Amino acid sequence: MVSIDHGTLVPFLRAAEKEYRCCTPERPPGCFAVLVGHTVNGVSHVSRVEFGKNVRASSPVAVDEFADTIVPCFGAAYANERRGFWCDSRDLLRITRGAEADGLDVLGSVHLHPDWHRIGPPRERALRISQRPTRMDGYLFDNTRWPVNLICYFEGRDDDAIVPTLAAWQPRGDGSEPLPIPLFLRGEGGELVVGDTVRLPPREGLFTRVREGV
Repeated sequence: MVSIDHGTLVPFLRAAEKEYRCCTPERPPGCFAVLVGHTVNGVSHVSRVEFGKNVRASSPVAVDEFADTIVPCFGAAYANERRGFWCDSRDLLRITRGAEADGLDVLGSVHLHPDWHRIGPPRERALRISQRPTRMDGYLFDNTRWPVNLICYFEGRDDDAIVPTLAAWQPRGDGSEPLPIPLFLRGEGGELVVGDTVRLPPREGLFTRVREGV
């Protein structure tokens, strides 16, 4: 199980909104952060999110991994250097050391899924994106072996609002689809929302508050 508070997600949601609103069909939005916290009695409590530099297009190791393994396995769309995230190892080391200094652990990750079937190029609109992991996500989750991986799905509306949906996943380690994890999300007013998938209306939930600068 995963427990996270409203305020903890705000930095990620702000960064994700900026990416989403600036994207184009040829430049997909990307937003990734590391989850830091602690685990007690089987519940992973997320204390903060930490950002690292994306070196997917600049690290020789990342470039080779995408060219030699990821593109052949998961499709030509991943040849786009804006597709995918590879956290700078120096940033990951910094985040890990900072967590240890505070008596915490790196629990996992959170990343953005846009409604690409709506805003992406026509050739990529057949596959519906959601808060569920893609095959590529499963590959990355298995490789990191982090126990907690949140996916935040953004669905745009005609009134320019964005509805976020959150889900948590755990790798199985055998290449099969990741396992859903119950998510406990505590709202700004202290209310608790529980479920494998948490969907928040834009005028009543988390994202409205973020857009208002709260």
